[in-house]
Amino acid sequence: MRTSVILGILAVALLAFIVVFERGSVTTTERDQRKGRVLDTFVRDRVTRIEIQRKGVTTVLTRTPDKENALGLSAWQVDKPFAAKADTEAVDSLAGELEWIDPKRTLRDLKAEDVARFGLDKPRYRVAFELAGSRVAFSVGSETPQGDGAYLQLAGANVAYVVGKNTVAALDHDPAEYHTKELHGGVSIYATRKLTLHDGGGERVIEKRGDTLWLTSPETSLASQPAVAAIVNALDGLKATRYVSDDHTRLTNYGLAAPRAQLTLETHSYDDKAKDKFHDATLRFAVGAACGSHAGESYVMVDAGPVMCATDAELQKLSRPADELREARALPLDDVEMHGVHVRVGSAELVLAQQGDNWNYQLLDHGRATRSGAADAGAVADWFKALRSVSALRFAPGAAGALDVGLGTPSVVVRFERAKENSSYELRLGRADVGEVAATRQDDHTVVWFPPRLSELLSTSVARFRKLRMLEEPQAELARLSLTTASGSAETVTKDSAGYHLHGPVAIDCERTTIDEIARLFSALEAVRYVADAPRAEHGLQHPQWLLTVSYASAKPPGAARTHTLKIGAAADGGRYAQLDADPAVFVVAQILVDQIKEPLVSRSALATPIEQLRALTIERAGSKLQVQHSGEGVAFDVVGTPSGEPARAEKLARTLATLRASSVEAYGKPATDQGFDRPQARIEVRSHSASGDATHVVLLGKAAGPDAVAGVYARRTDWDLTFVLPTDLVDTLLERQPPSSPKPAP
Repeated sequence: MRTSVILGILAVALLAFIVVFERGSVTTTERDQRKGRVLDTFVRDRVTRIEIQRKGVTTVLTRTPDKENALGLSAWQVDKPFAAKADTEAVDSLAGELEWIDPKRTLRDLKAEDVARFGLDKPRYRVAFELAGSRVAFSVGSETPQGDGAYLQLAGANVAYVVGKNTVAALDHDPAEYHTKELHGGVSIYATRKLTLHDGGGERVIEKRGDTLWLTSPETSLASQPAVAAIVNALDGLKATRYVSDDHTRLTNYGLAAPRAQLTLETHSYDDKAKDKFHDATLRFAVGAACGSHAGESYVMVDAGPVMCATDAELQKLSRPADELREARALPLDDVEMHGVHVRVGSAELVLAQQGDNWNYQLLDHGRATRSGAADAGAVADWFKALRSVSALRFAPGAAGALDVGLGTPSVVVRFERAKENSSYELRLGRADVGEVAATRQDDHTVVWFPPRLSELLSTSVARFRKLRMLEEPQAELARLSLTTASGSAETVTKDSAGYHLHGPVAIDCERTTIDEIARLFSALEAVRYVADAPRAEHGLQHPQWLLTVSYASAKPPGAARTHTLKIGAAADGGRYAQLDADPAVFVVAQILVDQIKEPLVSRSALATPIEQLRALTIERAGSKLQVQHSGEGVAFDVVGTPSGEPARAEKLARTLATLRASSVEAYGKPATDQGFDRPQARIEVRSHSASGDATHVVLLGKAAGPDAVAGVYARRTDWDLTFVLPTDLVDTLLERQPPSSPKPAP
């Protein structure tokens, strides 16, 4: 028992020794992966020290594996010839090159004269690295005669390698190359309390008061959040191009004793290590003279840090004139900041309130609510966007001018409410001049002149906030549809299990696909946009072009019905002005719905006679008469009065009549005088037979519907008060005439 315990203790001790001794050492797998490389023990994640001796100066880079930076990586330091945080990218680039050095050639059994000839007795670079307590050193000598690289020799080995130029380039850097290029620990617009800029353009001061940024010098006005954020973000992201010196006794040489530009940033940020959980800090940034021989760069310094260089292009982002630091937008807030809006114009008030993700509107007159409803979130967002797009035309600093432009008693007052911990934003409009309107904002005494569009956007109209979807009716429950036109014609369509039925002015088949499309569009009626809370004369709704009434019947509860009436008026961009039911709001209904109702709802195939019902047809034109008669068998026909009967000719005419389909339906009522029915070009008498008995009707073909050959031909049945337009090619076939030939091209 005692022996087992002792053996157990020894095993644990041995395991601990192995873990401690081999921790950080190169594993067999890692050696295998690097087999054939010059430095087969260099594993960058385990290396803790790199030394490079170059031109008599030794650069020492060290890393403590147990200490990590913000990214969770072990942080490198420069230990010699100065102490500083290292540039991670520069060290990583060096380590990556050393880890994977491939020999171009291997030269064995070196003699003393070889070492001298290869420049390895007086090497250009002496390099060493450490990991897991071991140290590996090598030297890099002269360039090869072929110019394809340089000679490298590991310490204690009688072998030389020819390595590529990239290895030499990786080692050929001044110590300053490895100095961090970070100028500070980072800054944020959210922690900014005060920003002071001083350069050739004078001094500009931005201060945060509550949750609002103000330009307090050279004069007081609202500051532009995006402009200030751009400066702070540029400072946050600014990196030096090179390290210069830690010697502050020579600042005059760098133009930093009297900088040409200065930026001071005061911040207030949360810090859980601070006593009161907040930390105040001040960052002072200075720009000096041109950076020696490095064109496009200048010397810079942060606080009492080292002298560095930065590009002039990046430094230019840190300076803006006072005019660009003013807030020029009418609305400087983002959507997520706003939870409510209150607009007052005289005795009228518009209130928008957010509840969760939804917005509601309310319209008041003398404090009494007159209208309310759910606002469309997209429409509210579009309104905010439109307000943000309105920018100042000019500024007039000073409080004295405000009274002169009607801002003592403003005509419009708008207040944008923000979260409870944030103050509201107020905008006041005064006198409107030609092409501009005066305004003031918050406690800013500067009079700002905006385009007159701002007044239009800040009306108390609720039309712009209405939801575009107006109806959500089940299309299948449509029971009745009535359409009345400005000319007085009235059509009624009913629906039952057998389908649609047209009642008056003519009792014939209706165009089923058109009715289906009307039912689809109307049942999910959606406005293109709202334009007004109440109609005006130009909307044409006092005497509408069409009145469309649709009823829906539901089985639950039995007999329940819902009826909606759509007034359609004058033409508008994208459709026509319209109103729905008793709602006075005016919107634009889509042109696609208007296109479905602008013609009578009758079937365009109404002039056709099914071939199985056709018994005879007689075509009279220009003093001639042609008669076609059913031969008594199937759908065979003959031409009357010809010896052979010409069955093929007769069948072609019969089938043309049976497939007549109008290109359009013109209108109900008496024909117009210019349609040519007083002296028709053809008269077609049709005799048919159906279950209800024999019947005869006459189709008249009038004039061409237009000068174009494809315009069609006017057509009517004498027993219907309705005009159609038939395609010209169908009429040419029916009248057995050749279509006009196309004009020959000019030679």
